[in-house]
Amino acid sequence: MKYNKGFVSMILIGAAIVLVVGGYFVWSKKPQQPNNETVSNTTNLQTYTNDEYGFELKYPKELYLGVNSHGDGGLITISDKKDWETEAQNAILVISLNAATFPVEESSTNTSEKNFPITELEKKLNLDIKSNFQGDPPWGWFNISIPLKNKSKFLNFNIRISNLDDVGYGGNNKYIKLASDILSTFKFTEPTAQTNWQSLIPEIRIALKKAFPNEHIEDSRPLSISSTNSNTPVQLVNLGTGGATTDIVAFIRMENNKIIIPLFKQKDGKVSTLTFSAGAGGSGRYGSTAVIIENGNAVYSASYSKYGDNSDYCRVEAYRWNNQTKIFEFNTELSTTIQKDYCNKAGN
Repeated sequence: MKYNKGFVSMILIGAAIVLVVGGYFVWSKKPQQPNNETVSNTTNLQTYTNDEYGFELKYPKELYLGVNSHGDGGLITISDKKDWETEAQNAILVISLNAATFPVEESSTNTSEKNFPITELEKKLNLDIKSNFQGDPPWGWFNISIPLKNKSKFLNFNIRISNLDDVGYGGNNKYIKLASDILSTFKFTEPTAQTNWQSLIPEIRIALKKAFPNEHIEDSRPLSISSTNSNTPVQLVNLGTGGATTDIVAFIRMENNKIIIPLFKQKDGKVSTLTFSAGAGGSGRYGSTAVIIENGNAVYSASYSKYGDNSDYCRVEAYRWNNQTKIFEFNTELSTTIQKDYCNKAGN
C-alpha cells in the first residue's frame, strides 16, 4: 500500500510533539530539588563555640573571625575583611558579638524581621528576641539580642552591611542573606561543667614534670592556677619558678576528662610544648604576658622592651586550637590584630 509522503510527515511531526509535551509533563511532575545554598548546609564551615555562655554558630571559612575588643563583653567579630578595623570603608559585612547586660531596644521601623530569621529563631530557642535597625543606607546596623538561658545577660549581634542602597533599603542582597544564614545556625549548647582545677593540682604536677623535665617546677613556690575563668577547657598555670620580676607559666587543657599539656605549632612549623614568661620590670620598661582568649579556643603570648634604643621590640604570638589535629596552631591574623592593641598599651 502506498502512503502520501505529506501524510507520513504529519504523523511523524505529531508523534514528536506528543513525546515533547509528554516528557515535559512527566518532568514537571517530578519533585524538584530546592536551591538551598545556605550557610547551614554548606560543607566549608567553621564552628565558633563559646563554652562560657553555652552556644555555637557556624560561618563560611572564607570569612574572617577575630577577637571583638570593642565595648564591654566583646566576644568575636566575623567579617569579609581580615583587618576590618583599618579597612572599614572596604568591609561590606561586619558581624560583632557582645555579651551585654541589656538588650537592644525594639524599633517601630524595624526591617530586621523580614531580613533575618527572627521568628524562626524565637520558635527554635523558645525565647523572645529583640531587634532594630539604626542608621541610613548605605551605612547602617541591624541589632539583634538573644537572651542567655539562666543568665541575666544578652548576646547582642551588631550586623553592619554597607551599600544597602545598591539594592534598596533593607534589600535582600547576598550579604544580608549571608548574615541571615549565619544567624540561623545559632544554637545553645550545654555549658561546660565547672571544673575544680585546684583539686587537680597533683595530676597537673605530674603532667607538667613529664612535659618539661628540665624546668625547675615549684622551685620557689607551689604550683598555682593563674586563670580567672574556671569554665574554659584551658587554664594557665604558674610553674612556681622564674626570675625576680617574671614567672614561668604554661597552658594546660582538659581533653576527654584528662589533663594534657597541649602542643603548639609555631610560626616556623615546629611542633612542641611551650612555656611562657609573665611579669614586668624595669619600672615598666619591659614585660611579658600569656593570655587565654575566645573561651579557651585561642591563646597568646606577648612581650615588649622599651629602653629607647635599637633593642626595643614588641611582639605577639597567637595560637588557635585546631579541634582536628588537637594542636594550638600559630595564627598570623590573630597575632596581628592583638599586637596592635597590646603594643599601643605596653609599658603605659
